[in-house]
Amino acid sequence: MTTSDIAAVISAVSALGSLFVVSIGAWVAYSQLTAWRSEAVGKRRADVAERALIAIAKVDDAMRFIRSQHSRVPVEIADREATYLKLRQQRIADSNALFVELQDCQVAVYIQLGWDGVDELFNEILELRSEVVLAIDNMCGSIDDDTIEARRLKIEWRKIYSGDYSANDELGMKQQKAIKLLQQKLFPVARHNAGKN
Repeated sequence: MTTSDIAAVISAVSALGSLFVVSIGAWVAYSQLTAWRSEAVGKRRADVAERALIAIAKVDDAMRFIRSQHSRVPVEIADREATYLKLRQQRIADSNALFVELQDCQVAVYIQLGWDGVDELFNEILELRSEVVLAIDNMCGSIDDDTIEARRLKIEWRKIYSGDYSANDELGMKQQKAIKLLQQKLFPVARHNAGKN
């Protein structure tokens, strides 16, 4: 074997070594990029879940406030029931932005997490609010109606727009169930980055 043959072998081994090192470097870079992408997706999903959980908590508080049985109207006000209903309508108006945020979160959760059934839970909460709004509006429109049918309807409407969230409060129980199920789905995702910050 001549010196030129030895140089050729060394050159070939060197080229193979360089190829091997470049291949390892490319694999490490690809692995890091994949890990970074996975972490970014996980962070985005966690952020969406956290935002939705905050919106859900705020809407839950708003619904409880709107439906609170502990609202007070001064005794000296002649038309207490109408004033009481206007107070509830104002509470609904004051909470509109919270429900818009909940709808935004609903879309974000659907896009990022795409779970079956979760969309329906958001819709359940939004529909419950609509029931409350409709019951208050119906009551306002029938406040002077004293027929037997109107009295029966007023009892039903009061059960909808006023509640104590006990086992006897059907709307309150539906609200609590939907919120609990959403929280059970979203909490694990929101906690994705809890130990990484």
